[in-house]
Amino acid sequence: MKYIFILFALYFSIATTAQVTPITGVVNLYYPVDTVFTVNCRSHIGLTNRTGLTIGDDILIIQMQGAVIDTTNTNQFGIVKRLMNAGNFEFATIIDTNGNDIELKNTLSKYFNASDKVQVVKIAKYKSALTFSTITCSPWNGSTGGIIALDILDTLILNAPINASDKGFRGGNLYPNASFVCNDTRPYWSLFSGVLGPKGEGIYKYNSKYESGMNFIATGGGGGSANNSGGGGGANAGQGGDGGAQSTDCGIGSNNGLGAYPIDYTFINKLFLGAGGGAGQQDENLATPGMNGGGIIFIKAKYIIGNSQTIEANGGNQTADAGDGARADGAGAGGAGGCIVLDINNYVGTLNVSAKGGKGGNTRIEDVVIATGPGGGGGGGLIWHKGIALPPIVITNVGGGLAGTVINSLSPLNGTSYGALDGVDGFVKDSYLPIKNTYTHPDITSINNDTAVCAHDSVLIHITIQATGAINTSWTPAKGFAYTSVSSAMIAPGQSGYIYATIIDSLGCTDIDSMYIEVWPLPTSNLLNQYIIQLYDSIQLHANLYDSIYWAPNRFIDSIFSFNPTFTPPATQLYRYYLVDSNQCIYYDSLLIKVKQCTNLGLANIFTPNGDGINDTYHFNNILIDELISFQIFTRWGELVFETNNLGDFWDGTFHGKELSTDVYTYQIKGKCYGAIFQDSGNISLIR
Repeated sequence: MKYIFILFALYFSIATTAQVTPITGVVNLYYPVDTVFTVNCRSHIGLTNRTGLTIGDDILIIQMQGAVIDTTNTNQFGIVKRLMNAGNFEFATIIDTNGNDIELKNTLSKYFNASDKVQVVKIAKYKSALTFSTITCSPWNGSTGGIIALDILDTLILNAPINASDKGFRGGNLYPNASFVCNDTRPYWSLFSGVLGPKGEGIYKYNSKYESGMNFIATGGGGGSANNSGGGGGANAGQGGDGGAQSTDCGIGSNNGLGAYPIDYTFINKLFLGAGGGAGQQDENLATPGMNGGGIIFIKAKYIIGNSQTIEANGGNQTADAGDGARADGAGAGGAGGCIVLDINNYVGTLNVSAKGGKGGNTRIEDVVIATGPGGGGGGGLIWHKGIALPPIVITNVGGGLAGTVINSLSPLNGTSYGALDGVDGFVKDSYLPIKNTYTHPDITSINNDTAVCAHDSVLIHITIQATGAINTSWTPAKGFAYTSVSSAMIAPGQSGYIYATIIDSLGCTDIDSMYIEVWPLPTSNLLNQYIIQLYDSIQLHANLYDSIYWAPNRFIDSIFSFNPTFTPPATQLYRYYLVDSNQCIYYDSLLIKVKQCTNLGLANIFTPNGDGINDTYHFNNILIDELISFQIFTRWGELVFETNNLGDFWDGTFHGKELSTDVYTYQIKGKCYGAIFQDSGNISLIR
């Protein structure tokens, strides 16, 4: 009752909070990869055709083949020496596109060799989803397919199976009209030799030179070699079973197709399609082919409601018999189980998950007492789940496939596998973690909008950065910066132009962004720095016209906001003015209005020409006088006793060489001061 209540509550929650999308059939798109390359630390993938992919799509990148094998013509042929990049997979997000090229948000953390069958799979993403008929995938065709990839934000409800069985690497196909030959033990021969049974496909890239013969080729099962022997089972996490022996007409011989060696997933983060089984050898055109391996299934979800449904990536079963009752050939082997990845947080309801190896084919002959070789069973696949253990309601099966048997009631081998072997169980692995590079390419996500400033003004620039680890920032051009930091800078640009911010991380990866700063010129002034007037005079100035002007101080000026102000200072005065244009750019300067005061001539009213060296002459001290027109001194009776027009001359108190007596004398002066004529007069006391 408690379980029913929880299930009901979860259904109710999904119905009320999530949009459930019904899904069926093939939900993914597949793209063969032409190139994988990096530009400025950003990963790019070149596709033959990217129709259906756009910016923001999540994808899976996976390399299907590329393992290195022993290619010697010995019993070591076909053994995997190095996996290389085969099986590498990674999740990514498209950040940009250009024709058929896609750019990824983050740099790939794994390596991929496009010539070794790399494909991109567009991940099917839903908030919540319900399978109302079987979810499957396009079969592997030698370039793409064989993969189901689901990303469910909330809940996946299974009302129908998810099935990638028989969608993996291809089984060995039949070569028609082959020859009858006994005791052939060649490990490989050309596919087109017309004698030996073809091998199953696996993680070694196709090479027709090696595609028939008894030895397996990487994970692909070996073909039936001598007359009518059975094919070897394909492998994945479990080893494929050997095929049955050659026809009893040839006697006892060890030339059956060999089951492929398994992949040890214990310490690797790789995934492979289940490999194909080898085909039986034929000379009567009655053999059966090897079967395809299982595909790969990725499921990511917060919840999965099993409803006793199945998730399957089983190897193909060979259900047809090799023989028509009167004659018989060798039987094909089962395909290996594929891989299933369960990135699931919570399970509700019973769920059956299987990546079993496929069954090998039977041989059937009823008229004569002979037997031919059945097919070997396919090896079990891989189930890789999140967390340490699966709950009991999740029932897993990675069993190896059964070998085929001999069907011949006349033969003592009837009902036996005649040397054919079952496939070996696969592997259930825990602690799955998705492979998605957490490294963030340095990215300037924002910078100031383009702006304009007045000449000599400063701009504070801010950038927002997304990056992994330490970042350095360079600002260019280098002139005009008051200070710089990783995320900001203060600049007084000398001229209009772009300012560039370039960030670089510890890996040398960079990003660059820019803003344009237009520099407005300042207003210009036509005013001088100094003007001279005489006391009590005024002066009107005429400044260049702009939006506004301001004068300070507000003293002896008719308007502090006038472009044509009149000044009447009683003494020398310093003024400061500010010109403001339509961009609110300000030019400021100062000017001096100098006031000349010529009334104080610097003439003494007493002098003592007594020869003591003190005040013995009468002369000018006023340096403001520009020109002396006349300077005359008279006695009290009006007699002229001294006259000059030279500012450097002086009177020594004599007239015609005779000393004058103590008395009061009168002077008259006429001259120019600041260009203006002035006159003055006064008294002089001569004392002896």
